[in-house]
Amino acid sequence: MSAPGIGNLGTLIKRLEAATSRLEDIALHQSSGAAASRDVTPAAVAAPSASAIPPPPPPPPAAAAAAAAAVEQPKDDPPAVKAFDEQLEEPLQEFQQLSAKIGGIVNDQAAAVLKTFEAQRQLVLLAASSQKPAGGAASPVFAELLKPLQAALTQVIDMREKNRGDKQHFNHLSTVSEGIPAVGWVAVEPKPAPYVGEMKDSAQFYANRVIKDYKDSDKTHVEWSRSFIKLLEALKTYVLKTHTTGLVWNPNGGDAAAYKSSAPRGGAAGGAPPPPPPPPPALDASTGAAAAAAGGGAAAGGMDAVFGQLNQGENITRGLKKVDASQMTHKNPELRATAAAAPAAAKAAPPKLAAKPAQLKAKKPPKTQLEGNKWTIEHHEDNRSIVIDNTELNQTVNIFNCKNSIVQIKGKINAVQMTNCTKTSILVDTLVSSLEVTGSPSFAVQITGRAPTILLDSCDSGQIYLSDKSLDSEIIAAKCSAINVSLPVQGGEEGEFEELALPEQLKHTVDALAKGKSRRWERSAAARLCGFRELPENWPLSRSVWARASWGGGLSLCPTSTSVRTGLFTTTTTTTTRLLSGVATTMESTPRVGLLSLPPEILDSIAGYAALPDYPLASSSSTSAPCSFLYDSSTRPSKVVTPPTELHALQLVCKHLHSLLNIAANPRLYARVFRSKFDTAAIGRRFGKSALSSLSLANELRRRCVLLKRMRACVTSSALRSDDAPGLDESEQSLDEMLWLAYLMMLENDGLNYEQLCWAQLHSFLALHHASEMLDGAIQPGYPSDAVHKALALHLVYLLTDPEQLALEPRSEAAERLFVLRPYVFAAHKFDAFMAPWTLRNLPVSSSSAAEGEAARSSTPTNPFLADLTPRDRSCAVEHVGGTLRIAAPILAQGACFSFFMKVEKDPAVLELAALSDPDDPASEPAVRQPTSTRPPLTLSSLDHDRDVSRLLSCLDARSSPGLPPLFFQGMFEGIWEGRFSFFDFDSYREMLAGRMRSLYDGPFGEQPQIWKIKERIVRLAPGEVEGGKGSILAAGYTSDPAVDAQEVGGKGKGKALPHDWHQYPSFPDDDQRERYEILLSGTGHSAWGRFVVRGRVRSWDGMLIMTKEYRPDGRGKWLYRGYAVAGGKLVGRWRDTFTPDNMYGYEGCFLFQRRAA
Repeated sequence: MSAPGIGNLGTLIKRLEAATSRLEDIALHQSSGAAASRDVTPAAVAAPSASAIPPPPPPPPAAAAAAAAAVEQPKDDPPAVKAFDEQLEEPLQEFQQLSAKIGGIVNDQAAAVLKTFEAQRQLVLLAASSQKPAGGAASPVFAELLKPLQAALTQVIDMREKNRGDKQHFNHLSTVSEGIPAVGWVAVEPKPAPYVGEMKDSAQFYANRVIKDYKDSDKTHVEWSRSFIKLLEALKTYVLKTHTTGLVWNPNGGDAAAYKSSAPRGGAAGGAPPPPPPPPPALDASTGAAAAAAGGGAAAGGMDAVFGQLNQGENITRGLKKVDASQMTHKNPELRATAAAAPAAAKAAPPKLAAKPAQLKAKKPPKTQLEGNKWTIEHHEDNRSIVIDNTELNQTVNIFNCKNSIVQIKGKINAVQMTNCTKTSILVDTLVSSLEVTGSPSFAVQITGRAPTILLDSCDSGQIYLSDKSLDSEIIAAKCSAINVSLPVQGGEEGEFEELALPEQLKHTVDALAKGKSRRWERSAAARLCGFRELPENWPLSRSVWARASWGGGLSLCPTSTSVRTGLFTTTTTTTTRLLSGVATTMESTPRVGLLSLPPEILDSIAGYAALPDYPLASSSSTSAPCSFLYDSSTRPSKVVTPPTELHALQLVCKHLHSLLNIAANPRLYARVFRSKFDTAAIGRRFGKSALSSLSLANELRRRCVLLKRMRACVTSSALRSDDAPGLDESEQSLDEMLWLAYLMMLENDGLNYEQLCWAQLHSFLALHHASEMLDGAIQPGYPSDAVHKALALHLVYLLTDPEQLALEPRSEAAERLFVLRPYVFAAHKFDAFMAPWTLRNLPVSSSSAAEGEAARSSTPTNPFLADLTPRDRSCAVEHVGGTLRIAAPILAQGACFSFFMKVEKDPAVLELAALSDPDDPASEPAVRQPTSTRPPLTLSSLDHDRDVSRLLSCLDARSSPGLPPLFFQGMFEGIWEGRFSFFDFDSYREMLAGRMRSLYDGPFGEQPQIWKIKERIVRLAPGEVEGGKGSILAAGYTSDPAVDAQEVGGKGKGKALPHDWHQYPSFPDDDQRERYEILLSGTGHSAWGRFVVRGRVRSWDGMLIMTKEYRPDGRGKWLYRGYAVAGGKLVGRWRDTFTPDNMYGYEGCFLFQRRAA
């Protein structure tokens, strides 16, 4: 069955080959005919015959213009422009018609608004046809493109400024002037839609005034106000759908500046048309006709012949002759020897890109600047006098893109890094960490003091000069060549060095053992750097561990070998001979003692000592670590604060040791290492004995080492997010993971955790986070985000800040940090300061009531002044001590208030920045003494943070979390409290609520001290009574006026007040199930505004204090305070007025009190 098919296939192939041959003949014939037709004599061209084709007449000017117009007819509008017309055409017409009905200056401003949107449409059209200018919105080209839009926008705003005397229409003009800046979304990236929404909210404030003034008189003005708000909403919808991440440009378009300059202008449409093309060359009529006939016949006959041959079938191959073996090249070697292969056609070389002229290459200005703890030296050329002095121990120096320069660094510094420099030299005194040189040819480094590690990567032609103190430095090189190390000559003159070459290769040999069943890799005797730890076979530990790994009985755990050290290089061999500095050295090995024959218990002890410090040990009472694993902090930094790298190296000796010492087989060893490096007392108290199991601590040790090293690498690279991260979400998760670890370690800190965080350079990491996240978010349009990593960072900054150091803070740095803190401190309507909405008294709330509340709020029209009191889930999933922990994120506003008041009290530069004072106001008089210096946060122990951690673990969601016991915070509020409360300028605060962000950053603020004397009372609730009282929440649940005598506020409207020693009386299980308690607060106080009476209660679910403060007898108002008692004896929260309804944003500020010592 297969034979006929194969035959048919062969026949088909032959027919196709014949057809292809025929087509090639036809193409060759036509190309030769065309070449012959082009070969015309000059005489024929000069003297055309009568039959030559006459040239066409020139077209008339009108026809030429019409033809040009037809050619230049514009295409359809781009999709962005079509969407612009569809979304905004109808609202613009409605707004223009209503403005015409009102007339006057309102109609004139509406005409200017129409011009503004026309200018924006032209800009959108230009962007849809052009590429984005280099530099984006900050480029001069884009600024030039914005000028028409800016001119139209300025005209609209000037109409309000020039007509402020028009009281009848001033609110109309203000509505448009406050909202029209929304067209500036074209310069906002990456989210322009929220910016349009903020401008709409600003316009809503004055639009409400217009509606209020004309709702009962003229409905036209009401419709006009709503039409303008509708126009802004349509603009926001358009931007959100079409320009989600910014103005959309055409990546395949032309240059934006050239597109604008080439736009047609009036009067340019006319002009003479281009001249017609020259006539074709003259041909003889007979010749031309014959040629045409011949060509046509050939073409027609050629195709008929092709199809005729295709239809012949198998007959087409009858005339072919069979080729014998002697004529086949692959069977006749003689033909292969004599036949010359045709030369391959040379491939055309690709066009070379023209080099950019040197004069067009932009040279960045040289930079030498200290940013936080990092010195930046960039773009220096032929500068041999760069000197860095006044250095500190925690500072680093980054040198980038320098050429023919010399950098001198005086004093002791943490680390130095040089990248992409040419012929650059570094002179450094002493380094704490390392010196790294990457991608820098022809470099030179001289160290006059000590340097633990020198890292070289992708370098060549380098020179390193070491001093007598730095002979124990570790030099690690990768992909380097022609590197020389100069050592001082012993006993020689000062400045005399001996130069040694850095080896570039390692040689390996393979020996067959046990009849070829196993093999052993052994390094040959070659010069090595002392930092490589290359000791005899199967022993990669350092010299200190080597010497320490022997017992009192004289048993040597390692083979005896001979080591020779000359300057920087060391040789350790079995039996070998090598040449070092021109001297031949021969060493003999001694018999080895079997390391692997030792019992596992001894190997476990050896591994433990390898991971533990090799410095003097000391005891401490401030930590939970065993006494044998502590170190003396007065000595140089111990290995307690470094990852157990030696333990990892010991596992790499052989499979047997790895099987005994890996984390899965020996978790007890790693748990012991964890207890020697981290605090564990708080872990046992808060999470129980299961969290202290060997497996949990072993896994936590590995996770902490990875995250701390990652944090340290971020500081070294000056980047919080790696470029290699798979996406933004993964990078954000990694940042949260590092900050969560640091925050939980500080809450568990009893001494050791802080040392580990210092090794990870947490201070520098937070400074980097401030510069790249906090400051960047503050300068972006709109409010900064309420991200978890920002809350963690602010709380860590507070816990690590020494208040006494703030007095030395420069004014510029203080202004910058205060600028970042302003939104979180003063914008109370955007950044909540409570674990659950403060208006909820009984928690957790039922799911049905929460759903009804959310439905009611969703059905209510959008109002920027309506408070958002929806309960939300604050929980986060965090890996901790070998498991997943559900914990609430710390409150962002609390961390900001801590830093703010600390700066106000200790930093004199803050007091001069934006103080709000009135000489006639009693608040300006210092009637109350300043608060005394508080306990520094760094001195707090893990016991001080226990209650705060319990709150974060128990109060995750107001709809489902059970919360804390009723009397969990008993005794936390009674006593004398002294502190400060801040207040923002009232007009600026009102403008901020209306959406004017400038008022938030420019508005003045003030702060005043005050003192509270509070007394607690435990009250048993009667059957049927609910927690929180029956009165208004703005009165802290009370229905009667406050009593002047605080002791009378015990049980009015409540059940029986209990004595102070009530907990000593016996209780019965049946009674306990029915008894419910509440903490009531009462007392007095005074501030610069006078004396006042306070009373309130504590919400049991999360321990939130809610208390009213009413001035008596002066009657200076009534204020409501809400806050929490936190670690260190502090009371932090927000106050607000009691005149604004509780479901709307009121006038608010923040406060921070410190309990006065007895």
